[in-house]
Amino acid sequence: MTAILDIVVPVFTVIVAGYVAVRLGVMERAATAVLGRFVLHVAMPALIVVTLAGTDLRQAIEPGFLLAYGTGTLFTYGLMLTWFRGARGDRFDRAAVKALGSAFSNSAFIGYALLLQAFDEPPVAGFAMALMFENLVLMPLVLSVLELGAGQGQALGARATARLIVARLVTNPLILAIALGLSLALFEVTLPRGLSGALGLLGQAAAGVALFFVGATLVGSRLHASLGEIGQVALAKLVLHPLLVTAMVLLLPAFDPDLQHAAILIAACPMFAIFPVLGARYGHAELASEALLGATVLSFLSLSVVLALLL
Repeated sequence: MTAILDIVVPVFTVIVAGYVAVRLGVMERAATAVLGRFVLHVAMPALIVVTLAGTDLRQAIEPGFLLAYGTGTLFTYGLMLTWFRGARGDRFDRAAVKALGSAFSNSAFIGYALLLQAFDEPPVAGFAMALMFENLVLMPLVLSVLELGAGQGQALGARATARLIVARLVTNPLILAIALGLSLALFEVTLPRGLSGALGLLGQAAAGVALFFVGATLVGSRLHASLGEIGQVALAKLVLHPLLVTAMVLLLPAFDPDLQHAAILIAACPMFAIFPVLGARYGHAELASEALLGATVLSFLSLSVVLALLL
């Protein structure tokens, strides 16, 4: 139990520190957006490039990981969309937002930090592959569904909606960093020591600042909506998603055990930090914000259980 707490406590201590800093006025809440941009546009891309550039391409891409994590994630999204729309009778746009929160992990802000804490040699390739799947497959899918659910898909037209999705992909700094890192690995380009060192220093800041940002964004969130509704989203994200990814890991041909554990651990993370931003765009800001708060708080317990089972 002590070993599990040694992994989980540092992660959530930094999250709490971010919350307290904003709550007490040490930092203005508006300033936290700068931290998020720093992680997404500077620190995390630097980390991805320097890591992938120095990796054997055969180790950087593991089809088994992509298939297990991707299939489990898509099953979670499809099941929860069907559940919220069919069984609960939600409007399509609300069901689509809740399904998104049920299946889209916080890989960049929490997943990477957990891998650092849980492994002596973190399987960073698993983190990069999770980002690839989420941004190249899951995000275009859920944006298409959300646009359709909000009635915007018909208003914009299929081509305009497709252009919107493509624009999000080609301007995503994480996707650009993955493409650059894989290209460097493919052509066996060695980065100059000075550049590699600079990228490494920036990458080291990614985990701590990301967790601090997560805590800061929770300030102001309250549980005003139905606890049952929020609880279903949180339960799907923290329990159903990792269970389905685990099932895929067990059913599919075996691959690197560390990557198997990484896939399950990333799936067990709460939903991604910008979930309330997307929720707000489709008229469900309060639901998304409260679901993020509930899932993040509960994940201290659920992640501890997952780690106890894995390690």
